[in-house]
Amino acid sequence: MPADSSAGKFWQPGGLKRFVAESAEHLARLTGDPGAAKAFANMPVVIVGYSGGFVPAAWSLEVGGLAIACAACSCSTRFTANWTRFASWIVNQPHRLFRQRVYALH
Repeated sequence: MPADSSAGKFWQPGGLKRFVAESAEHLARLTGDPGAAKAFANMPVVIVGYSGGFVPAAWSLEVGGLAIACAACSCSTRFTANWTRFASWIVNQPHRLFRQRVYALH
């Protein structure tokens, strides 16, 4: 995630899907097992965002290309912006886990 809490390339359609595919290929190279990429690609996705990380999390769920594969999303933040980006995933994936914790401002 960029230092400014922007969504980086995760705002682009399919951004999360490309990131996971690249990670799977890297894992296969590291382990020397070509089958590791397929196994990794078939694992459920859990998105966790802390502080400004809710922005790329929201975009990833909305346009990332893996919303159906996401088993859960958890965000801990003081901010409640971008909730409309989460809403579609929450409504369309009612069997998935969504957790949000808002910290009080002191």
